Amino acid sequence: MEDDGNGLDATAIAVQAAATGEDVSAQSVERLVFLPGLSTVAPGDLAGRGVGLSAVEFELKAVGYDVEVFSKPGEYARFVLCPRGVSRPENAVDFKEARDHA
Repeated sequence: MEDDGNGLDATAIAVQAAATGEDVSAQSVERLVFLPGLSTVAPGDLAGRGVGLSAVEFELKAVGYDVEVFSKPGEYARFVLCPRGVSRPENAVDFKEARDHA
């Protein structure tokens, strides 16, 4: 799954993770997004509680999947679902990059 927005806001994610007491130097931003309670937006009716991605990861792990996250600031955030124990091959085609350069 990929969005065509602005990618992950690494600064906002690190600031919010640090505010929860998390050691942000020990994890990549791509892993920090799954912390329970982490949100970079003000709470509202549908967002801002920090439940979404942590709940998604929990449920995916329960059925045997891992989530890999790739983000390019200002362009996209990509979430790749992988069966447990199988990672994205090093030589896999990056379809977005290939499409953009076609």
